[in-house]
Amino acid sequence: MSGFFRALFSSGMAEAREGKVTLQEISPGVFADVLKWTYQGDFILDRDNMFAVLSAAHLLDIGGLVSECTVFISQNLSVDNCVTAFQACQIYSIGCAFENKVKSFLFNNFDKVCVLTEFCALKKKDIEFLVTSSDLVTRSEDVVIDSILRWARFNATDERQMKATKEVGNNELMRSNGRDVPCGTLELDIHSQIREDNTVKASNVPRKELETPLRDVHSKSNNEEDSEQRVGILADLLGLTRYLLVSGNFYWQSLASDPMLQADQRCRAILKQILHYKTQLDSHQDACLSAACHRLSDKRTHCLLTCSNYRILRIVPGSNSVELSTDYPLDNSSLKGLVFYDNKLYISNERNCVHVFDPEAMKWDELTTVKESNVTAVTMMPVGNELVSVYTDVNQSYNIGSLSLQAHKPTEWKHVGTLSTCLKTLASVTNLGFRLIFFWRHNTQQTFSVECFHMIRGKSFLVPNQLVPTPGLVTFKHFDEAYALQDTGTLWRITALEEEPFIALRYELCLWNDKRAISGAILDQGNLLVFNPKGETYDQAEDTPALNDVFTKFTFLNAPHPNTGFIHAVLPKTFLG
Repeated sequence: MSGFFRALFSSGMAEAREGKVTLQEISPGVFADVLKWTYQGDFILDRDNMFAVLSAAHLLDIGGLVSECTVFISQNLSVDNCVTAFQACQIYSIGCAFENKVKSFLFNNFDKVCVLTEFCALKKKDIEFLVTSSDLVTRSEDVVIDSILRWARFNATDERQMKATKEVGNNELMRSNGRDVPCGTLELDIHSQIREDNTVKASNVPRKELETPLRDVHSKSNNEEDSEQRVGILADLLGLTRYLLVSGNFYWQSLASDPMLQADQRCRAILKQILHYKTQLDSHQDACLSAACHRLSDKRTHCLLTCSNYRILRIVPGSNSVELSTDYPLDNSSLKGLVFYDNKLYISNERNCVHVFDPEAMKWDELTTVKESNVTAVTMMPVGNELVSVYTDVNQSYNIGSLSLQAHKPTEWKHVGTLSTCLKTLASVTNLGFRLIFFWRHNTQQTFSVECFHMIRGKSFLVPNQLVPTPGLVTFKHFDEAYALQDTGTLWRITALEEEPFIALRYELCLWNDKRAISGAILDQGNLLVFNPKGETYDQAEDTPALNDVFTKFTFLNAPHPNTGFIHAVLPKTFLG
């Protein structure tokens, strides 16, 4: 029985006494179908009336018919009607199974759905839900960005088109037998509609003329944002996408010169970030940004890597480290350098020999052919479009070599300079552009000295510092900034100077107040990951310190003591296993 009429009849309302009920949201034809289902058990649904009947069943509180409608709609989902089904899920209290199926269909068919006019009738919160989901399946992030731009300018280009969309949406929900009719008011004589034999008296209800559905899902979910509001929230929506993954062609042909984007300060900032990400390839390994995270359906995925002895390890937060494929040449020497640059993975061993992994070919190739038997590599990093290696020679002097990644076939390291420091242990190294920053630990005491090597000048400079005497220090980067973190929790910001010694260290904050073993640090979507090589656990206060625009929290992870630093990379899922 209808919960609506049960409540009506038991409440003593005037409609119950008068025997008449006025339903302004149900057409006579749809109500006749509902009566047929209720009293005769007829199957009344088809692709034309399924949303109108669902709406009526929900209003009249007929749970069995609502369930039958959701099953039928689930079996008849299509690109043309899934947006309407999605809106129905939000308005009506429908089961999770149906809602999940509709969402899954939308995600898996996004590229086809987003070009429809109905897509532009969605609300901001609907667009947010779709574009933020990792489950969204799309051939390219270009499609996602383009759909947002069309949604934002929809009203501005043709307000009549929006009105037409609303009418089409209304009729999609409420049409009967393929013929649309104006929505009217149904005045129901409760007694006259039911015969004594409980059959429906529907012969006086012309189906094609009166079956106007209720005024509808779309009337409740029509987009209330006008064109000016849509353009105003454009930056909010773009910021929720993986905008850093757009193609270069799409950026230059569609985004860079778009007047709507250029007119908004926040949109211009996003365009600047895209350009920086496309050109500063050496910064990709330093931080994992949410705007550059691949979706679950992509063939590639972000991963966190380091090297330990002869192995490349993938660090999975919350679980053990995983050794990657061993089909790369080990050359029986320990790995010393690990770099991700321009979608390729580079490793160097202690003999300063470099191999590169090409994800497209799924194979390793030797990059350097000159074997250096009299050197021992210490570390390797990307600087601009070059690989930079730090190595020691037979005199135990620290040298710097570079290898161009834009050369057709680079085969050997080019000597750049020699560091002034010797007889000290290299604790960590980072860079600010062509400024290489070395943190040296004195062999006889727990004090540090800092050296800046200027690659253009080919000279090194000692940097005054106030580092705490302690054995542990690691570095990490954030775009054009670098930081040094000591095992006492003291965090230092490294800034570039135009005059000698070309960098300066400035105290930033203290993350913890005791001494903790640390082996590395890296940023991951606003979280500073700090690695502990001993498997120790540390309590973290709920109000942990944060650094605005750099990280909002920090987390300790267990990881083996690495031979190399920790890097972010994007690799094929097949390679990662």
